[in-house]
Amino acid sequence: MLFRLGVALMVLSFVPWIFVAGAFLVGVSLATGAGLLGGSLVAAEVMFWAGLALAGKETWQAVKAAGWRGAPGELARLFVEGRPTA
Repeated sequence: MLFRLGVALMVLSFVPWIFVAGAFLVGVSLATGAGLLGGSLVAAEVMFWAGLALAGKETWQAVKAAGWRGAPGELARLFVEGRPTA
């Protein structure tokens, strides 16, 4: 259960960046946008590293081996199938 939570956190760590892009498209002020950008950076990093800590070193090695283009698919596969075999 903690493994899947970790993988989900790693995947969801990209959502704050989409939120910031959407906020700038809606037309928020520059000061508000700067605050959103800073908060999103912190939130995304905390979510990613907490997810990685829960998922484990083997997960990171499997994602790295898949490459950046294959990382989303590898994370999805790991979420469905469970822990990678090292």
